[in-house]
Amino acid sequence: MIVPPSSEDAIFRRIAARARADAWHPGEDLDWRHPVPAVTLWPRGLLARLVSQLRHGERETGALCARLLDDMPAGGARLYLEAQAADEARHEAAYAAYAARLGEAPPSDPGLGEVFEDAASWRGHPAGLVLAFHVVIEGEALKLQSALAARAPCPLFRAMNERIARDEARHIA
Repeated sequence: MIVPPSSEDAIFRRIAARARADAWHPGEDLDWRHPVPAVTLWPRGLLARLVSQLRHGERETGALCARLLDDMPAGGARLYLEAQAADEARHEAAYAAYAARLGEAPPSDPGLGEVFEDAASWRGHPAGLVLAFHVVIEGEALKLQSALAARAPCPLFRAMNERIARDEARHIA
């Protein structure tokens, strides 16, 4: 369905308003008193690597949002992108805090780094970059987050990922 430009702006404004209304804070809205279980379905190092890669992905997506904001005119799309940048920063902070509880903070996987480097070099229309990140990157991240949360015996991890998944679903919408 093709949306007239004025309707498109209104849609972006509504999504941005919903993002502001749904904003949460990792330090305040998650119960960090839950211990990280000593026994999980994955070795602790693997879980740390997975959480760390999610964290790096959130950081890089936030950087991409910042890059796009440099050229984005005022309006609904800019408000939407600002809201997403705030979400990505919040997600990175949550994953960083959880990774710290695991005792490890592995660097970004080289393959993940290449994806973001390629994206940073994109010189086409910004919509292409947004589409690639929302459909491909965020869609895949959402699958990984859902799989981890479904199998994680940690109430904190599940609660954190429920909030992040809600935000990511809004980004993909």
